[in-house]
Amino acid sequence: MLLPRAGKIYSFLYPVCNEVGVVLELTRRRALVRRVRYLKKEPLRIEDIIRRPMVNRGEILVEALDLDKDEERQYYWDFASAAELVLVNEAGQATAIKTGPSRYERLLFAELLARVTAPERMAVKPAA
Repeated sequence: MLLPRAGKIYSFLYPVCNEVGVVLELTRRRALVRRVRYLKKEPLRIEDIIRRPMVNRGEILVEALDLDKDEERQYYWDFASAAELVLVNEAGQATAIKTGPSRYERLLFAELLARVTAPERMAVKPAA
């Protein structure tokens, strides 16, 4: 897999909406990578997963400046998608992207996380 590096500019295809179950529409992005976050070493907060369970996530989160919109953005570099996508860097190198968990699995996971982190939210309270 082509790994992003801070300080480099990349051109790649990315979904307009990166959520499970949304019709896939791709747009070309040009981004200056500011920071690369490996989520196995620096995981997301549970609150972020619960807040947005339907986002296709990967193992690498890139914080970057979108050069076309002139705004800071985050991209899941190896994001899960309903179709295989290709990333292309400025040298023309390309790599395929894998698929991820289903919509149901994500909703179930978010519900389980919410129950574990906040038992008071459970419909049936645990016995004292």
